[in-house]
Amino acid sequence: RLETERLTFTLADNGEPHTAQIGISTPSRQPLTVSGSLSGAPWASWQTSSATVAAGEPANLSLNINPTGLRPGTYTGSAVLSGAFENEQTTATVPIRLIVTRQQRAILLTQTGFVFRAARGGGAPLPNTLGIINNGQGQLNWTATATTLSGGTEWLKIDKQGGTLARPLEDLANLSVSVDPTNLSPGEYFGKVEIRAPGADNSPQIATVVLNVAEAGTRLPPEVRPTSLVFIGTPGSSPGAQRIQVANLMPDSTAFASNALTADGGSFFVHSPMRSEVKPGQPIEIVIQPDLVNSTAGVRTGVLTLVFSDGTPQTVQITSVISDDAQLGVSTTASKGVRAAGSCSPTYLQMSTPQLSDREAAFLGQPVALEARVH
Repeated sequence: RLETERLTFTLADNGEPHTAQIGISTPSRQPLTVSGSLSGAPWASWQTSSATVAAGEPANLSLNINPTGLRPGTYTGSAVLSGAFENEQTTATVPIRLIVTRQQRAILLTQTGFVFRAARGGGAPLPNTLGIINNGQGQLNWTATATTLSGGTEWLKIDKQGGTLARPLEDLANLSVSVDPTNLSPGEYFGKVEIRAPGADNSPQIATVVLNVAEAGTRLPPEVRPTSLVFIGTPGSSPGAQRIQVANLMPDSTAFASNALTADGGSFFVHSPMRSEVKPGQPIEIVIQPDLVNSTAGVRTGVLTLVFSDGTPQTVQITSVISDDAQLGVSTTASKGVRAAGSCSPTYLQMSTPQLSDREAAFLGQPVALEARVH
C-alpha cells in the first residue's frame, strides 16, 4: 500500500536539489521487499531505491529531484514500485510532477559613479572600489568591462573581469577601479564600468567614471582614504589591523607628520609610520592597530590627523565598538563571518563615512562617492 499517491515539486531553475519520501506499508505480517525504478524522469534519482516492510513496520524510499540545467516549465515522470506479495509480483506507480520556475536574478552596485582628479605631470589618484551584490535569487555570475568614451583606451583600468556571487545579499565582490592620467592633456575624460550577468532582469548595470585633469601646477591636496575606520571586538581582544592609503597628486614630493587623539584622553590604537615622505605615483600605507586589551564594553572615538608639507591637514576618524559577548550573544567564531544578534537591544547607531572627507568638492553634473556604514 502506498502512503504517497503522487509527488509535486516547485523548484527554481539551477536551484538546490530536493529530497522527497515515498511511504510504503503493508497489512501482511510477511515481510515485503519493494524496489523502485524511474520512468520519464531523468531529473530524478533514487537515494534509497529499495526497502523491506511488514505489518506495523512501514518504510520509505528516498527520491532526489535536481532542477539543474532545466529550463522553466513543467516536467512529468513516474516512480514505479514493484515487489512480490504472496508469491505474486505487483507494481504501483507514483506520478511525479516538477515545476521549474525562473529565478529572479538582479545586480546591485554599491555606487553608480566615480570622479577622479589629477594634475598634468602629477601622481595618479588612489583607486576606488565598486561593490557588486547579488540582489536576486540563486547564483549570480557576473562580468565586468571598462570602456573609455574619450582620451584613448588606456587610462581606465579594473582589476578583474568577472566572478560568481553564490549567496544573495550576503556575498560581496569588490572591483578596483583606477585611472592613469600620465599621457592625458588637461580636460575632462569620461568612461564607464559595465557589469553584466546572464539572466539578470536589470543587466547591464553601469557605473560612470569621470577623470578631471587640471593644468600643470594646479595645487591638489593629497588623497587620504579611507577617512574613517571602525574596529569591532570584545574586552581584552585585539582585532586585526586596518590600513590607510596616502597619495601625492602633485609632481613634487611631499611629506606628512601625524598625531593621534582620543575623545576620552586614553589610547586604544597605534599607527605606523608616524611621518613619511610621499612621492608622486607612489602611495604609502599607514597601518592602524587597535589595542582593546584594557578596554571595557562601549564605543570609543578618536582621530588621526596628518599635516602635510604645505600645511594642509587631513583627518581620519577612528572608532572602536566593544561588545560584551555574554550580554549580546555574539559568536566570535560564527561561520561565514556572520555575527549572531542574540538578545542584542541597541540603544543607538554609530555611523562612519569611509569615503567622504572634510574637504570634498562637488562639481555640477559629476558624482561624488559617499559611503556610510552603520554599526
